Amino acid sequence: MVVLLVTGITFCILVIGEGTVTLVNYLLLMYNELNKLGQRTHGEILRQTERMGGRNKILDKLCIMLGISGIRTETGRLDMIEKLLFSGILYLTVFIGGTATLYIIGPSALIQNFDVVNFVLSDIWSSMGISENAFAQLVLTVPLRLVLVLIFWIELQRTLPFLVYLLILPGQVVIRSIDIFLSHAKQSVISPIKITLEWILHYKRLQMLNTTASGHLATMIFVLMAVVLQLSAGLNFATIRLLGYGMNPLYYAIFPCFGMLTMLAVKVVLKVAAGVNTKSNEVLVLWKHGSAKMYGGRNNYTLKTLKAMPALRVYAGLHDTHFFKLDKTVISTFVSSIIDWTMTLLMTFPVDEFDAA
Repeated sequence: MVVLLVTGITFCILVIGEGTVTLVNYLLLMYNELNKLGQRTHGEILRQTERMGGRNKILDKLCIMLGISGIRTETGRLDMIEKLLFSGILYLTVFIGGTATLYIIGPSALIQNFDVVNFVLSDIWSSMGISENAFAQLVLTVPLRLVLVLIFWIELQRTLPFLVYLLILPGQVVIRSIDIFLSHAKQSVISPIKITLEWILHYKRLQMLNTTASGHLATMIFVLMAVVLQLSAGLNFATIRLLGYGMNPLYYAIFPCFGMLTMLAVKVVLKVAAGVNTKSNEVLVLWKHGSAKMYGGRNNYTLKTLKAMPALRVYAGLHDTHFFKLDKTVISTFVSSIIDWTMTLLMTFPVDEFDAA
């Protein structure tokens, strides 16, 4: 298993590693420039509000000096406390708890004899005629189990940063970039700010990056959905069928826990992809409305440019063959498919046949 894991990571790096590194670096550079543009625009809005007789937002000025976008939402409510509280709980739970779990679960499985290596080695020693309590078996089994379990968990922890850099980091950059665009688009409707060509240029850069990576992204999403569909249905089936069979609770807990984590992970990915489609379309609609409101509809170069710009799209498919666009209806259909597959497995393998097997 460790060999397959390392082979898969190496193959992934060789195939898309160089292009991914270039793409991520360009995304980070673009996000840095876009964030500076957003802060500069936020400062212009603040100065215009003060000239129009608005209230003196000392905290907003301090946020601009510190490089923070703001502490209030579009409705005027304080937003920093909620974000800090949510971020703190999330970091505490995921990073600290997850890291501690990864370091503890390996030795714990070894001590409690829950590792798979123990069962494999026991069968090997039995086939060789070595008794279970023999000293030779103890000397050979413990070092092998310790080495293989440690190698597995070390490779697993090396995989997590790779997945973070390959998937999570680009996704977060795209999400935050679209949030900056959406915030500016909302301000362009309610405030007298200009929709400059600089904003349009940054949007086109993001669109170009999305088009460049659309093939790999569509393939990864389609493979993820196909694997999760079968895995979730199988875990749900095992959770229902193995209930009440007298299994060790720690073994049985694997099925519902992994089923929940798998479902949660794919729902987050699909929700992010659907959010990209929805928010990018909303950005263009608000920009068109703000441009028409400020400049009028005649001889408006900005408005003509915005009308010719398509929204960002995230698809699922095989490379350049796109099967469907990800939106909210796809998420509902995917969850319904998992339920349908689970019911099909339950009807295909009823209780009597399962007991006989």
